[in-house]
Amino acid sequence: MSRCYEIESSSYPEDEAATLEKLIYRQQHAGEYFICVTKPHDETSDSEHIIGFICSTRCSEFTEESMSEHDANGSILAIHSVVVDEKYRRQGVASAMLKEYLTQMISFSSLVASTGTNGFSRILLLAKSHLLSFYVDCGFAVIRPSPIVHGQDTWYELEARHGHEKRRSKLHEELLKIGISPSAIEENPELFGTAAIRTYNSFLLPKSKGALAVAESPTRARVVANNISFLAREFKADQEAWLCNVDRNRVDSKSQSEGKDVAKNPIVIVLDNVRSAHNVGNILRLAEAAQVESVRLCGMTPRPPHPKVMKTAMGAAEYVSLGDDTESSLSTLRTVLDLKAKGYEVYGVETTETAICIWDAPISSSSSPVAFVFGNELIGVDVDVLSECKGIVSLPTFGNKNSLNIATCVGIVAWDYLRRFDAQCTTLK
Repeated sequence: MSRCYEIESSSYPEDEAATLEKLIYRQQHAGEYFICVTKPHDETSDSEHIIGFICSTRCSEFTEESMSEHDANGSILAIHSVVVDEKYRRQGVASAMLKEYLTQMISFSSLVASTGTNGFSRILLLAKSHLLSFYVDCGFAVIRPSPIVHGQDTWYELEARHGHEKRRSKLHEELLKIGISPSAIEENPELFGTAAIRTYNSFLLPKSKGALAVAESPTRARVVANNISFLAREFKADQEAWLCNVDRNRVDSKSQSEGKDVAKNPIVIVLDNVRSAHNVGNILRLAEAAQVESVRLCGMTPRPPHPKVMKTAMGAAEYVSLGDDTESSLSTLRTVLDLKAKGYEVYGVETTETAICIWDAPISSSSSPVAFVFGNELIGVDVDVLSECKGIVSLPTFGNKNSLNIATCVGIVAWDYLRRFDAQCTTLK
C-alpha cells in the first residue's frame, strides 16, 4: 500500500488525494475492486513494481458520506482512484488499465449476481473537466456537475454500463451523418443538464429492460441523433435569445434610471447545488426585487434560460447579474473564497448545532458587502463551504419541521438585511 500511496499523493492535490489509511481500508474491505498494474524493475529482474492502480468501493447512493465506507451489497460501484506513475503517463497505460478494469468489473458483477448475491448495477466516478474526454473515450458518459465538493474545483459525475460502447458507436455514427461532432455533445459543459444531453445519456444508459430494448432497435440511434440535433439547436437559440434579452433589458433599465439613485444593494446570494429550477426562478425574482448585487449559481444549480427557471422568475431573470459566469464559478468553494478575497463577509444559512438565529446574528455594518450561502434542498450547504464562512445563521421554526423552502428562506434573509441597514429599497418605504 505504501507504493500505491506514493503514486496517489503525487497524482492528486493534497486536499483531494486519499490518505494511506483510506487506501488500506479500501484494500482490506473491497479488495476484489482494487487492482494494480505492475512492470518488471528491469529486463533481467523477476521482481515487479506497481506503476498504477484503480480502487473502488460499493455504496447504496453516490454521496460523499456513502462513498466513504464499503457496502458489500451496494448497487453502485464508485471508482475512487485511477492513477498511473508519472513516468508511465501518456503511453496508453491508464486507458488500457481502465478499459480492462471495466470489463472485469462488469463480468464480476454478472458472476456475483448469478450466484444469488447482489451484484452492482451502476459504475460511477467523479472527474474534473480536463479529464472528461479521457473518461468518455474509456466508455463513460458525463451525467452532470456533481453536488459533491472535493477540493476547490468543480467535479462531474460519469457513468458506464454494459453495452454502453456499442450504443455510443452507433449514435456517434448517426450524429456524424447529420454533421454534428459527438465531442461537441459529450464534452460541452454548456449542454450538461439540458434536454439534449439527457436524451443522449438516456440512449447510452437506459434505466429499464424496456428502455434497453428500444435503444437496441435498428433505427433508434438515427431517431435519437436527430432529436439531439434539434434539442441542441433549440438550446443554442434559447441561449442567444436570452443573451439578447439580458443586454436589451439592462440598457432599458439603465436609461430609465438616469438621474435616480438605484445602486445595487451590497448582497450576494450564493446557491450551492440547488436542485429545483422552480426554486431558482423564484430566487431570481426575489433578487431583482431586492436589487441584490448578484446571484451565483454553483454546481448543478439550474441556470437561465432553463424554461422552468424562466417561468417562475416571471421576467426578472434578465435583470439579475450572475456574477463571473465561468467554469470556475461553478465551484461553490471557489466562489466563496473569491468573495472573501474581495472583502465580502460570507455567512452560511444552515440548520446546524452551531448556527445562530439570524435575528441575533452580529452581521457587520453596511460598509462591508455581505454574501449568504444557501444549500441543496436535501443535504444543505457543503461542510467545506461552511468552514470558510464567517458565521452560520438559521431561521427560527416553531413546528415539527426545522427548515423552510429555500426560496422562502432567501426572501426572509435578504429583506432582514435590507431592514437592518435601511437600504434604499422602495418596497420597504
